[in-house]
Amino acid sequence: MNLFNSILKQDNNYNLLLTSLKQNKETILLTNVLESQKSHIISALYNDCSKTNVIICENDIKAKKYYDDLKFFLKNKVFYYPSKDIVFYSANVKSLDIIKERFNVIKNILSNEPITIVLSIEALFDRLVKKEIFEKFILNLKIGDILNIDDFINKLIFMGYERAETVEGQGQFAIRGGIIDIFSPISENAFRIELWDNEIDSIRILDSFSQRSIENTDNIKIYPIRELVYEQENLDFAIKNINSELEKTMKSYEKKGKAQEKETLFQNIKVVLEKLKIEKTFSGIDRYINFFYKDDTTILDYLPKDIFIYFDEPNRIREKAEYVTEEFYDSIKYRILKGEILPCQDKLIFNYEDILQFINNYQKILFVNITQTINDFNLK
Repeated sequence: MNLFNSILKQDNNYNLLLTSLKQNKETILLTNVLESQKSHIISALYNDCSKTNVIICENDIKAKKYYDDLKFFLKNKVFYYPSKDIVFYSANVKSLDIIKERFNVIKNILSNEPITIVLSIEALFDRLVKKEIFEKFILNLKIGDILNIDDFINKLIFMGYERAETVEGQGQFAIRGGIIDIFSPISENAFRIELWDNEIDSIRILDSFSQRSIENTDNIKIYPIRELVYEQENLDFAIKNINSELEKTMKSYEKKGKAQEKETLFQNIKVVLEKLKIEKTFSGIDRYINFFYKDDTTILDYLPKDIFIYFDEPNRIREKAEYVTEEFYDSIKYRILKGEILPCQDKLIFNYEDILQFINNYQKILFVNITQTINDFNLK
Protein backbone atom coordinates (compact mmCIF):
# COMPACT_ATOMS: atom_id res chain seq x y z
CA MET A 1 0.00 0.00 0.00
CA ASN A 2 3.05 2.30 0.09
CA LEU A 3 2.43 3.17 -3.58
CA PHE A 4 -1.05 4.52 -2.79
CA ASN A 5 0.25 6.49 0.18
CA SER A 6 3.17 7.93 -1.79
CA ILE A 7 0.69 9.32 -4.34
CA LEU A 8 -1.22 11.12 -1.58
CA LYS A 9 2.01 12.46 -0.08
CA GLN A 10 2.48 14.46 -3.31
CA ASP A 11 -0.86 16.21 -2.82
CA ASN A 12 -0.79 19.58 -1.05
CA ASN A 13 -4.28 19.17 0.39
CA TYR A 14 -3.39 15.84 1.98
CA ASN A 15 -0.25 17.33 3.53
CA LEU A 16 -2.32 20.25 4.85
CA LEU A 17 -4.74 17.75 6.38
CA LEU A 18 -1.89 15.79 7.96
CA THR A 19 -0.36 18.97 9.42
CA SER A 20 -3.72 20.11 10.82
CA LEU A 21 -4.26 16.78 12.54
CA LYS A 22 -0.80 16.83 14.08
CA GLN A 23 -1.57 20.34 15.39
CA ASN A 24 -4.64 18.86 17.16
CA LYS A 25 -7.24 20.97 15.38
CA GLU A 26 -10.46 19.50 16.68
CA THR A 27 -12.71 19.42 13.61
CA ILE A 28 -11.66 19.40 9.97
CA LEU A 29 -13.99 19.53 6.97
CA LEU A 30 -13.08 17.72 3.74
CA THR A 31 -15.26 18.55 0.73
CA ASN A 32 -15.53 17.10 -2.78
CA VAL A 33 -13.96 13.79 -1.81
CA LEU A 34 -15.22 10.95 -4.01
CA GLU A 35 -16.51 7.77 -2.36
CA SER A 36 -13.55 5.74 -3.65
CA GLN A 37 -11.09 8.28 -2.24
CA LYS A 38 -12.39 8.29 1.33
CA SER A 39 -11.02 4.87 2.26
CA HIS A 40 -7.74 5.78 0.59
CA ILE A 41 -7.40 8.88 2.77
CA ILE A 42 -8.42 7.07 5.97
CA SER A 43 -5.91 4.26 5.39
CA ALA A 44 -3.15 6.75 4.61
CA LEU A 45 -3.82 8.70 7.81
CA TYR A 46 -3.87 5.42 9.74
CA ASN A 47 -0.39 4.58 8.43
CA ASP A 48 0.99 8.11 8.86
CA CYS A 49 -0.44 8.82 12.33
CA SER A 50 -0.69 5.32 13.88
CA LYS A 51 -3.92 6.18 15.67
CA THR A 52 -7.19 4.33 16.03
CA ASN A 53 -9.89 5.46 13.60
CA VAL A 54 -13.64 5.37 14.13
CA ILE A 55 -15.75 5.90 11.01
CA ILE A 56 -19.40 6.81 11.62
CA CYS A 57 -21.89 6.24 8.80
CA GLU A 58 -25.60 6.93 8.44
CA ASN A 59 -26.52 3.23 8.33
CA ASP A 60 -25.12 -0.30 8.44
CA ILE A 61 -25.20 -0.70 4.65
CA LYS A 62 -22.82 2.23 4.24
CA ALA A 63 -20.68 0.98 7.13
CA LYS A 64 -20.29 -2.47 5.56
CA LYS A 65 -19.32 -0.85 2.23
CA TYR A 66 -16.62 1.16 4.02
CA TYR A 67 -15.44 -1.98 5.79
CA ASP A 68 -15.10 -3.89 2.50
CA ASP A 69 -13.18 -1.03 0.89
CA LEU A 70 -10.84 -0.58 3.86
CA LYS A 71 -10.05 -4.30 3.96
CA PHE A 72 -8.11 -3.74 0.72
CA PHE A 73 -5.85 -1.19 2.40
CA LEU A 74 -5.76 -2.21 6.06
CA LYS A 75 -6.26 -6.00 5.90
CA ASN A 76 -6.84 -7.36 9.42
CA LYS A 77 -6.62 -3.93 11.09
CA VAL A 78 -10.15 -2.88 10.19
CA PHE A 79 -13.32 -4.09 11.95
CA TYR A 80 -17.05 -3.67 11.49
CA TYR A 81 -19.03 -3.01 14.69
CA PRO A 82 -22.70 -3.87 14.02
CA SER A 83 -25.65 -2.11 15.59
CA LYS A 84 -28.58 -3.71 17.36
CA ASP A 85 -32.06 -3.03 16.06
CA ILE A 86 -32.95 -0.49 18.73
CA VAL A 87 -36.58 -0.14 17.61
CA PHE A 88 -37.20 -3.82 18.40
CA TYR A 89 -34.56 -4.00 21.14
CA SER A 90 -37.25 -3.71 23.80
CA ALA A 91 -38.99 -6.71 22.24
CA ASN A 92 -35.91 -8.84 22.96
CA VAL A 93 -34.82 -9.37 19.35
CA LYS A 94 -31.12 -10.10 19.29
CA SER A 95 -28.60 -12.14 17.38
CA LEU A 96 -25.67 -14.14 18.68
CA ASP A 97 -23.84 -13.28 15.44
CA ILE A 98 -24.08 -9.57 16.33
CA ILE A 99 -22.72 -10.25 19.82
CA LYS A 100 -19.82 -12.24 18.33
CA GLU A 101 -18.93 -9.43 15.92
CA ARG A 102 -19.14 -6.76 18.61
CA PHE A 103 -17.03 -8.80 21.06
CA ASN A 104 -14.45 -9.42 18.35
CA VAL A 105 -14.08 -5.64 18.05
CA ILE A 106 -13.81 -5.26 21.83
CA LYS A 107 -11.17 -8.02 21.94
CA ASN A 108 -9.04 -6.09 19.44
CA ILE A 109 -9.63 -2.78 21.26
CA LEU A 110 -8.28 -4.37 24.44
CA SER A 111 -5.11 -5.40 22.60
CA ASN A 112 -4.18 -1.66 22.78
CA GLU A 113 -3.00 -1.58 19.17
CA PRO A 114 -4.26 1.05 16.68
CA ILE A 115 -7.19 -0.28 14.66
CA THR A 116 -9.93 1.10 12.43
CA ILE A 117 -13.57 0.58 13.43
CA VAL A 118 -16.49 1.19 11.06
CA LEU A 119 -20.00 1.55 12.45
CA SER A 120 -23.36 3.19 11.92
CA ILE A 121 -24.60 5.99 14.15
CA GLU A 122 -27.09 3.52 15.69
CA ALA A 123 -24.22 1.42 17.05
CA LEU A 124 -23.25 4.34 19.30
CA PHE A 125 -26.71 4.54 20.88
CA ASP A 126 -26.22 1.42 23.04
CA ARG A 127 -25.44 1.76 26.73
CA LEU A 128 -22.53 -0.45 27.78
CA VAL A 129 -20.91 -1.30 31.09
CA LYS A 130 -17.63 0.44 31.82
CA LYS A 131 -14.54 -0.99 30.16
CA GLU A 132 -12.89 -1.88 33.47
CA ILE A 133 -16.02 -3.76 34.57
CA PHE A 134 -16.27 -5.71 31.32
CA GLU A 135 -12.58 -6.65 31.51
CA LYS A 136 -13.18 -8.26 34.91
CA PHE A 137 -15.51 -10.73 33.21
CA ILE A 138 -13.01 -11.90 30.61
CA LEU A 139 -11.71 -15.07 32.23
CA ASN A 140 -8.09 -16.00 31.60
CA LEU A 141 -7.69 -19.65 32.56
CA LYS A 142 -4.48 -21.68 32.44
CA ILE A 143 -3.23 -25.04 33.57
CA GLY A 144 -2.43 -24.97 37.28
CA ASP A 145 -5.11 -22.40 38.18
CA ILE A 146 -7.31 -23.14 41.19
CA LEU A 147 -11.08 -23.06 40.53
CA ASN A 148 -13.82 -22.87 43.13
CA ILE A 149 -16.65 -24.60 41.22
CA ASP A 150 -19.52 -22.76 42.93
CA ASP A 151 -17.91 -19.35 42.38
CA PHE A 152 -17.09 -20.29 38.80
CA ILE A 153 -20.70 -21.30 38.06
CA ASN A 154 -22.01 -18.02 39.54
CA LYS A 155 -19.51 -16.06 37.47
CA LEU A 156 -20.62 -17.78 34.27
CA ILE A 157 -24.29 -17.11 35.04
CA PHE A 158 -23.54 -13.43 35.64
CA MET A 159 -21.70 -13.47 32.29
CA GLY A 160 -24.87 -14.69 30.58
CA TYR A 161 -24.05 -18.39 30.15
CA GLU A 162 -26.72 -21.08 30.28
CA ARG A 163 -26.08 -24.39 32.03
CA ALA A 164 -26.87 -27.46 29.91
CA GLU A 165 -26.46 -31.23 30.03
CA THR A 166 -24.28 -31.12 26.91
CA VAL A 167 -22.68 -28.07 25.30
CA GLU A 168 -24.17 -27.72 21.84
CA GLY A 169 -23.79 -24.01 21.11
CA GLN A 170 -22.05 -20.81 22.10
CA GLY A 171 -23.11 -19.42 25.45
CA GLN A 172 -23.54 -22.80 27.14
CA PHE A 173 -21.56 -24.65 29.78
CA ALA A 174 -21.83 -28.14 31.28
CA ILE A 175 -20.27 -29.70 34.37
CA ARG A 176 -19.86 -33.43 34.95
CA GLY A 177 -17.75 -34.27 37.96
CA GLY A 178 -14.34 -32.70 37.40
CA ILE A 179 -14.99 -31.92 33.72
CA ILE A 180 -16.20 -28.49 32.58
CA ASP A 181 -17.24 -27.85 28.97
CA ILE A 182 -17.77 -24.25 27.93
CA PHE A 183 -18.41 -22.52 24.60
CA SER A 184 -17.32 -18.85 24.44
CA PRO A 185 -18.96 -16.51 21.87
CA ILE A 186 -15.65 -15.50 20.26
CA SER A 187 -14.40 -19.09 19.84
CA GLU A 188 -15.14 -21.42 16.95
CA ASN A 189 -15.01 -24.45 19.22
CA ALA A 190 -15.86 -25.34 22.80
CA PHE A 191 -13.25 -25.93 25.52
CA ARG A 192 -12.99 -28.84 27.94
CA ILE A 193 -11.37 -28.14 31.30
CA GLU A 194 -10.40 -31.14 33.42
CA LEU A 195 -9.80 -30.65 37.13
CA TRP A 196 -7.64 -32.57 39.55
CA ASP A 197 -9.44 -31.80 42.80
CA ASN A 198 -9.87 -28.01 42.27
CA GLU A 199 -6.79 -27.43 40.08
CA ILE A 200 -6.95 -27.17 36.27
CA ASP A 201 -5.11 -30.27 35.06
CA SER A 202 -5.71 -29.96 31.31
CA ILE A 203 -7.48 -27.77 28.75
CA ARG A 204 -8.60 -29.17 25.43
CA ILE A 205 -10.26 -27.69 22.36
CA LEU A 206 -13.34 -29.67 21.31
CA ASP A 207 -14.84 -30.18 17.89
CA SER A 208 -18.22 -28.44 18.05
CA PHE A 209 -20.07 -31.30 16.34
CA SER A 210 -18.37 -34.50 17.47
CA GLN A 211 -17.42 -33.26 20.99
CA ARG A 212 -14.03 -34.91 20.43
CA SER A 213 -10.75 -33.26 21.37
CA ILE A 214 -8.92 -31.48 18.56
CA GLU A 215 -5.84 -30.34 20.45
CA ASN A 216 -4.53 -29.42 23.89
CA THR A 217 -3.77 -25.87 24.97
CA ASP A 218 -2.15 -24.26 28.02
CA ASN A 219 -4.53 -21.32 28.42
CA ILE A 220 -7.82 -19.91 27.15
CA LYS A 221 -9.90 -16.74 27.32
CA ILE A 222 -13.60 -16.96 28.10
CA TYR A 223 -15.68 -13.94 27.05
CA PRO A 224 -19.17 -13.07 28.36
CA ILE A 225 -22.15 -14.04 26.23
CA ARG A 226 -23.84 -10.66 26.67
CA GLU A 227 -22.76 -7.05 27.14
CA LEU A 228 -24.49 -6.57 30.50
CA VAL A 229 -22.28 -8.28 33.07
CA TYR A 230 -22.56 -7.86 36.83
CA GLU A 231 -21.85 -9.26 40.25
CA GLN A 232 -24.22 -9.99 43.15
CA GLU A 233 -23.95 -6.47 44.56
CA ASN A 234 -24.88 -5.00 41.16
CA LEU A 235 -27.83 -7.40 40.98
CA ASP A 236 -29.01 -6.34 44.45
CA PHE A 237 -28.66 -2.69 43.37
CA ALA A 238 -30.75 -3.35 40.24
CA ILE A 239 -33.50 -5.15 42.17
CA LYS A 240 -33.69 -2.24 44.62
CA ASN A 241 -33.90 0.30 41.76
CA ILE A 242 -36.54 -1.66 39.86
CA ASN A 243 -38.67 -2.00 43.02
CA SER A 244 -38.36 1.72 43.71
CA GLU A 245 -39.34 2.66 40.16
CA LEU A 246 -42.24 0.18 40.24
CA GLU A 247 -43.66 1.63 43.47
CA LYS A 248 -43.39 5.19 42.19
CA THR A 249 -45.04 4.35 38.86
CA MET A 250 -47.87 2.37 40.46
CA LYS A 251 -48.68 5.32 42.73
CA SER A 252 -48.75 7.56 39.67
CA TYR A 253 -51.13 5.19 37.84
CA GLU A 254 -53.33 5.00 40.95
CA LYS A 255 -53.64 8.78 41.14
CA LYS A 256 -54.58 8.90 37.45
CA GLY A 257 -57.13 6.11 37.82
CA LYS A 258 -55.25 3.73 35.52
CA ALA A 259 -56.10 0.49 37.28
CA GLN A 260 -55.54 -1.76 34.26
CA GLU A 261 -52.15 -0.28 33.46
CA LYS A 262 -51.15 -0.53 37.12
CA GLU A 263 -52.03 -4.23 37.25
CA THR A 264 -50.30 -4.98 33.93
CA LEU A 265 -47.12 -3.28 35.06
CA PHE A 266 -47.17 -5.03 38.43
CA GLN A 267 -47.50 -8.48 36.82
CA ASN A 268 -44.80 -7.81 34.21
CA ILE A 269 -42.23 -6.46 36.65
CA LYS A 270 -43.11 -9.13 39.22
CA VAL A 271 -41.91 -11.76 36.72
CA VAL A 272 -38.70 -9.81 36.13
CA LEU A 273 -37.95 -9.49 39.84
CA GLU A 274 -38.66 -13.17 40.53
CA LYS A 275 -36.27 -14.24 37.77
CA LEU A 276 -33.58 -11.91 39.05
CA LYS A 277 -33.93 -13.17 42.61
CA ILE A 278 -34.10 -16.88 41.77
CA GLU A 279 -32.26 -17.35 38.47
CA LYS A 280 -30.11 -14.17 38.67
CA THR A 281 -30.71 -13.55 34.96
CA PHE A 282 -33.18 -13.93 32.10
CA SER A 283 -33.31 -13.51 28.35
CA GLY A 284 -33.51 -9.81 27.52
CA ILE A 285 -31.96 -8.56 30.73
CA ASP A 286 -30.00 -5.97 28.71
CA ARG A 287 -33.23 -3.92 28.63
CA TYR A 288 -32.61 -3.16 32.33
CA ILE A 289 -28.98 -2.00 32.10
CA ASN A 290 -29.73 1.48 33.51
CA PHE A 291 -30.98 -0.16 36.73
CA PHE A 292 -27.62 -1.91 37.19
CA TYR A 293 -25.29 0.96 36.28
CA LYS A 294 -25.80 4.72 36.19
CA ASP A 295 -22.80 5.49 33.97
CA ASP A 296 -23.13 6.85 30.43
CA THR A 297 -20.79 4.50 28.57
CA THR A 298 -20.53 3.84 24.82
CA ILE A 299 -18.05 1.85 22.74
CA LEU A 300 -16.06 5.11 22.39
CA ASP A 301 -15.21 4.93 26.10
CA TYR A 302 -13.36 1.66 25.45
CA LEU A 303 -10.97 3.48 23.08
CA PRO A 304 -7.93 5.74 23.64
CA LYS A 305 -8.54 9.49 23.90
CA ASP A 306 -6.36 10.39 20.90
CA ILE A 307 -8.44 8.68 18.21
CA PHE A 308 -9.67 10.17 14.93
CA ILE A 309 -13.46 10.17 14.46
CA TYR A 310 -14.75 10.41 10.89
CA PHE A 311 -18.30 11.48 10.02
CA ASP A 312 -19.36 10.49 6.52
CA GLU A 313 -21.94 13.11 5.52
CA PRO A 314 -22.77 14.47 9.01
CA ASN A 315 -26.09 16.02 7.99
CA ARG A 316 -27.33 12.66 6.71
CA ILE A 317 -26.10 11.03 9.90
CA ARG A 318 -28.17 13.46 11.99
CA GLU A 319 -31.27 12.84 9.86
CA LYS A 320 -30.92 9.09 10.23
CA ALA A 321 -30.23 9.34 13.98
CA GLU A 322 -33.30 11.48 14.58
CA TYR A 323 -35.51 9.16 12.53
CA VAL A 324 -34.36 6.04 14.38
CA THR A 325 -34.61 7.55 17.86
CA GLU A 326 -38.06 8.95 17.09
CA GLU A 327 -39.19 5.43 16.12
CA PHE A 328 -37.69 4.05 19.31
CA TYR A 329 -39.29 6.64 21.60
CA ASP A 330 -42.69 6.21 19.91
CA SER A 331 -42.47 2.47 20.51
CA ILE A 332 -41.35 2.91 24.13
CA LYS A 333 -43.97 5.57 24.83
CA TYR A 334 -46.72 3.22 23.66
CA ARG A 335 -45.47 0.41 25.90
CA ILE A 336 -45.19 2.76 28.89
CA LEU A 337 -48.77 3.99 28.37
CA LYS A 338 -49.98 0.38 28.27
CA GLY A 339 -48.16 -0.38 31.53
CA GLU A 340 -45.87 -2.94 29.89
CA ILE A 341 -42.54 -1.40 30.97
CA LEU A 342 -41.24 1.12 33.47
CA PRO A 343 -41.11 4.79 32.41
CA CYS A 344 -37.36 5.21 32.94
CA GLN A 345 -36.71 2.49 30.35
CA ASP A 346 -37.02 5.24 27.77
CA LYS A 347 -33.40 5.96 28.75
CA LEU A 348 -32.28 2.60 27.38
CA ILE A 349 -30.39 4.30 24.55
CA PHE A 350 -28.53 7.54 23.89
CA ASN A 351 -29.64 10.06 21.28
CA TYR A 352 -27.66 12.07 18.75
CA GLU A 353 -27.24 15.08 21.05
CA ASP A 354 -25.70 12.76 23.65
CA ILE A 355 -23.23 11.42 21.06
CA LEU A 356 -22.19 14.93 20.01
CA GLN A 357 -21.50 15.71 23.66
CA PHE A 358 -19.47 12.52 24.15
CA ILE A 359 -17.20 13.23 21.14
CA ASN A 360 -16.70 16.90 21.96
CA ASN A 361 -13.00 16.60 22.80
CA TYR A 362 -12.00 14.12 20.08
CA GLN A 363 -10.37 15.04 16.79
CA LYS A 364 -13.04 14.88 14.10
CA ILE A 365 -12.84 14.70 10.30
CA LEU A 366 -15.99 15.38 8.29
CA PHE A 367 -16.47 14.05 4.75
CA VAL A 368 -18.94 16.14 2.74
CA ASN A 369 -19.37 15.60 -0.99
CA ILE A 370 -21.11 18.91 -1.66
CA THR A 371 -20.21 22.06 0.27
CA GLN A 372 -23.03 22.81 2.71
CA THR A 373 -23.74 24.24 6.15
CA ILE A 374 -22.71 21.93 9.00
CA ASN A 375 -24.49 23.08 12.15
CA ASP A 376 -23.34 20.44 14.64
CA PHE A 377 -19.61 21.19 14.56
CA ASN A 378 -17.37 24.15 15.21
CA LEU A 379 -15.09 23.90 12.20
CA LYS A 380 -11.43 24.79 12.56
